[in-house]
Amino acid sequence: MALLTFMSDEHLCSCIYRLYMSYMRDKRDLDLSDLYKNKLDPIKAYFDMEFNETSLDEFIDIEAKRKADKNINNHIGNFHQELLDGLDGFEAPLNAGYDVKKLDDTIFGELKNKHNTMNSSSTEATFQKLERYATDYPTSTCYLIEVVATQSQNILWTPTCSGRSYSNSRIRRISIDRFYELATGIPNSFKELCDAIRIATPQIIKHIKESENQTAASSMTTNNAHNELVSRAQLLGISELETIFKDNFTGYNGF
Repeated sequence: MALLTFMSDEHLCSCIYRLYMSYMRDKRDLDLSDLYKNKLDPIKAYFDMEFNETSLDEFIDIEAKRKADKNINNHIGNFHQELLDGLDGFEAPLNAGYDVKKLDDTIFGELKNKHNTMNSSSTEATFQKLERYATDYPTSTCYLIEVVATQSQNILWTPTCSGRSYSNSRIRRISIDRFYELATGIPNSFKELCDAIRIATPQIIKHIKESENQTAASSMTTNNAHNELVSRAQLLGISELETIFKDNFTGYNGF
């Protein structure tokens, strides 16, 4: 028996599979270049260790998980978009300019994981993006779709950004459950999807772990970054913490 009436089991499972593999790729060893990517704040690192009473290797482990979690949030966004691509009459290709649209161009959507993830500038840019679709396709309704919304809703979106109020009768703010209802005609379709995810995911993980080509790590280790930092500190003849300061303040007076 199929898990869902509005999406194939094959599509659902392939989305979960890709998400799982993305998780595993981000749970790799962190090396020193990863730790320093986009610069590490040495002063914050020092206070984190002092105030939280953590060792350097514990700090690196926490930083590794933080960096991985940031990537994982992006993967979750892609996962939700890929799921929408499996709905009959809709498409949601990655990097297409829109996150999801109905094939007859009557619905366009911009997907956000959580209601509070946009600042004023990104809110303004998102509204203007949807407004362009509303203008180019006069019979369309355009939606800001929120996976984790403040409540179940389908309302007019009227944001205020930098003192300017925005409004368009065909631009709306909708929670993911209401969007699935709109797309499928089934009021509880999102709840059914969540139930199906919980059923399918353990089976997919079991299959991957049992397959001969399973190479994904099951836990994150961060010895690489710490070991490299120790070696570099020994080479410079200073402490590991001083090395973090020196490496990330390179070119600053006195460093």
